[in-house]
Amino acid sequence: MKRIVAFSDSHGDRNQLEKAVYQAYEDGHVDELLFLGDGVREWEQVISHLPYQYPQAATRHVLGNNDMGCLGVNEILFEVNGVRIFACHGHWIGVKTSLTRLMYKAMQMEATVALYGHTHYAQIEEGNGVLTVCPGSVRDTYRRTACAYAEVCVADNGQVTARLVPWDSCE
Repeated sequence: MKRIVAFSDSHGDRNQLEKAVYQAYEDGHVDELLFLGDGVREWEQVISHLPYQYPQAATRHVLGNNDMGCLGVNEILFEVNGVRIFACHGHWIGVKTSLTRLMYKAMQMEATVALYGHTHYAQIEEGNGVLTVCPGSVRDTYRRTACAYAEVCVADNGQVTARLVPWDSCE
């Protein structure tokens, strides 16, 4: 079983992002850490300074609409235990309006999981054979949902489960 933990939209709040990453590690072994944009600068700081007691997980990130001047890409495609996973921030495919374009993009890339940010709204939906997961916001400026991160587990046989993990330290 591989455990992927996804965060998004910290918008300059390094402390909240750091607390969320530590909480994810306290909840269990982490194989992959993924950041879905709008806070890449603090993401890079947090992952480069993880304490020694947290084993090094693979790290990935995509750029969000507020990550001007940061290095990275708008989307990534990767595979875990034979499952193709598409990840993006989502601003350029209109995720605040509809998840249709996100699902079609994932299907085009033969991915069965699509992770995205931008909306600040934590949710998991399934449609057209694609599981879509948004972790919400580490720092929810809109106050539409509790701060959360998302956990996606991929079993050795390729079965995928996802859950949203709220946490108390959202200020």
